[in-house]
Amino acid sequence: MAKPERTFGLIVGIEKYHETAWNVTGGGPADDALKFAHWLHRRGVPKENIRLCLSALVENNQLIGECGLTVELATEQNISDIVTNFLSPKSGDLLYIFWAGHGLITSERERRLFCADTNQQNWQNLDLNSLLVFLGSDKFKIRNH
Repeated sequence: MAKPERTFGLIVGIEKYHETAWNVTGGGPADDALKFAHWLHRRGVPKENIRLCLSALVENNQLIGECGLTVELATEQNISDIVTNFLSPKSGDLLYIFWAGHGLITSERERRLFCADTNQQNWQNLDLNSLLVFLGSDKFKIRNH
């Protein structure tokens, strides 16, 4: 049984991209991510264990201001830093990863999740397959995800 104080969350909601043609019209991903983060917190997960990365449309910025959680940019570098420098050294029972935003599956069956700083020339992304391998390695101390 996972203890709330030993539970962590990487919550991402991207509806606004550098490549504006990819924006999610009407929004939704930022609100979904916020709801998931609040769900974790209501179950006793400390705020400092929840890393919330958002890129909201202008019309949804008020959601961020009202959330009561620390919000970080949903860029490739920031998300990578959270996994490598924040989560990797932690010892815990459970890690939740919630991603609301665009992604794709390559012809080689690799799953890629697009970050907010994605554009036509540089597809900033999280390689989900590589992340899953890393999470299952001995270097990662949160055993369940």
